[in-house]
Amino acid sequence: MERIAALLDHWDALLVDIRSKPRGRAAWQQVELRKRFAGRYQHVAELGNSQFRSNILAVDDLATGILQIRHLLKQGPLLLFCACADYKHCHRTLVADALNAAGMACRELATLPLQPGLFDR
Repeated sequence: MERIAALLDHWDALLVDIRSKPRGRAAWQQVELRKRFAGRYQHVAELGNSQFRSNILAVDDLATGILQIRHLLKQGPLLLFCACADYKHCHRTLVADALNAAGMACRELATLPLQPGLFDR
């Protein structure tokens, strides 16, 4: 949670939860994320993958979700959030590809070199 907070502060970004149902471990539940990040948290269920338990990579409503992301980008940078550990096996790769194709630059944080001191507090 502290790393997410550091990234949001560093980029002055909005946290966008792209899970169909923002549940899971206590700290990652929607109620906790809303409490922790207040006005810097948005849930875009349309970009979720309701088939994730079947190990199928899919996006529930990509077109509507992309429109919502385009609108949210007017507020500034976005940090897309899903609880999957490995982005290579996560629907967020599909979302990122669609955003890039729509002219909205999107990069996976796991592939970027860490900036020195980014997580020092």
